[in-house]
Amino acid sequence: MEEIKAVLAEILQDLVDEAEISEDVGFFDMGISSITIPIFIQKIKEELGVGCDEADIFNYPNIEELAEYVKLRQ
Repeated sequence: MEEIKAVLAEILQDLVDEAEISEDVGFFDMGISSITIPIFIQKIKEELGVGCDEADIFNYPNIEELAEYVKLRQ
């Protein structure tokens, strides 16, 4: 699961201006927005092979929770 977290953090780092990405801080607190959510979702599919939608980003609002969800779907 650490690999999944690392990939999610790398994707986020490319999308937001946050200097440090934290596993337990919410995506929206780190600067993701309605404009970057679709890009985030697409990158997750490309990098991890898991499809998710906007509701998943709200239901699993940080790297820790989203990584668990992605792992279950792989």
